[in-house]
Amino acid sequence: MAKQKNIKDKASIYHKHYKRTGLYALVWKNVFVVVGVLAAAVITLIILDKFFDVEAYFTQIVESLNPKHVYLFFFVSETFLGLVPPDIFIVWGKHFEFPYLIVTYLAVLSYIGGVLSFLIGKQIRKIPLVNNFVEKKFADNYRLIQQYGGLIIVISALLPLPYSTISMVAGTVHYRLKSYLLLGLTRFIRFFLYAILIYSLKIF
Repeated sequence: MAKQKNIKDKASIYHKHYKRTGLYALVWKNVFVVVGVLAAAVITLIILDKFFDVEAYFTQIVESLNPKHVYLFFFVSETFLGLVPPDIFIVWGKHFEFPYLIVTYLAVLSYIGGVLSFLIGKQIRKIPLVNNFVEKKFADNYRLIQQYGGLIIVISALLPLPYSTISMVAGTVHYRLKSYLLLGLTRFIRFFLYAILIYSLKIF
């Protein structure tokens, strides 16, 4: 009983801390971003579909792209500051014979890209001039890592927070690599959950 009470007390303390520091508000804000972007995309595609064949258009785009080039561009994007939202690539993957296999490739590339961002962060720490610039440029991300530690890595892996940037910052503050590698696996959950949601819409 004492152990259960201790766990409840700790949970209560964390809950109050997260509420006071705005973690819950941050999570909900990003959830609303996801919902808003998907809703806007669906509405836009429904309107466009009244004027031309959206499915045929996407198929034409997919057939005109070299998959190797797409994977390379995606990998670079996931390694350096998340230049393009992964959802665009998930939509691209839908137009292949085995879409979830494509999603697996994308998730692996994103995970590896995050690891490289983390390792880049560790190297940045060794260069004072660059490190000072990064600390100023991404001050908000430093604050999040310092306040929430590994929890913010999980949140950024699942939600629209800049995952590669958070990974880089985690590297600069000497976050444990083993812990990062484990927490980063939640990136796979993000890709498959979003794929299930996007593919179930049957619009793209």
